[in-house]
Amino acid sequence: MMSLLRLISKTRYWVALVVVGLALLVAGCTWGIVTDSQTGQAVPGAQITFHDSQGGSASTLAGGGGLYAFDVAKGQPIPAKGIVTYEVTAPGYEPLSVQREVAYDDNASGASHVQHFSLVTLAAAAPLEFSGSGQQATQLFPLSEGLVIFHMTHTGDRNFAIWLLDDRGRRIDLLVNEIGPFNGSTAIGVQAGSYLLDISADGAWAVSIEQPYPATAPPVPQTFTGQGQQVSPMFALQQGLVRFAMSHNGDRNFAIWLLDQRGNRIDLLVNEIGQFSGSKAIGITRAGIYLLDIAADGNWTVTVEQ
Repeated sequence: MMSLLRLISKTRYWVALVVVGLALLVAGCTWGIVTDSQTGQAVPGAQITFHDSQGGSASTLAGGGGLYAFDVAKGQPIPAKGIVTYEVTAPGYEPLSVQREVAYDDNASGASHVQHFSLVTLAAAAPLEFSGSGQQATQLFPLSEGLVIFHMTHTGDRNFAIWLLDDRGRRIDLLVNEIGPFNGSTAIGVQAGSYLLDISADGAWAVSIEQPYPATAPPVPQTFTGQGQQVSPMFALQQGLVRFAMSHNGDRNFAIWLLDQRGNRIDLLVNEIGQFSGSKAIGITRAGIYLLDIAADGNWTVTVEQ
């Protein structure tokens, strides 16, 4: 019975893609599906860029089901006939650069060309670990483009602050700025490059830096609880309406950013001082993996429903 249901589900999925493909034939377009090379599952949110032989170039993102399109009907450029270079990137996957020949299938309905792409999962790098005591600046270290999560601890009594700087000395983000002992985390998005940490402290400190590349995450509903500045576990959202119920019993700032798996800030869900109990609803335009970056000084709870 389960095998039959999976077959029906898979059949409906491909029928839907065929219908979309036929719709795209009405005007000139290039379209296709981006999938995981191991599982065959769709990779929503993948970025596809083309460079054609006539100097044309454009980028787009794959939506639900991994489907992407460069569509004249939507005012988008399409690759010229001939050899075209495609670059495909997605969090958690090795970048793909490939040359393919484009030859449109001209017919009474229009012109279409299909290019599917299969991505190889990127092996997760070991976290970067730094530790010391007092005021220090680390050595430069490399970061890939995308989401970065910083886990930080401090045992001193005075100010504990960490700035992330790039290799030109520009301040990128103030990761923490607290008084006394600290055990928390924060998440940001960065460009690929070399960085260092400029640390102010009066006690022992430690920093662990990770760049997670999950291919999947648990779906909502999910409830997260914690204390102070933290990053939530990752969760999957579908396109459409999402409701966040939030509470906080601290005395200072309570702010929550919704980030996507590339580290892009999607929405500021709450930004209040002191105790809080409320909710917010937003629309998600692209299915994918998300997380919460939470600033707080007390206990908090967040429930995500869709």
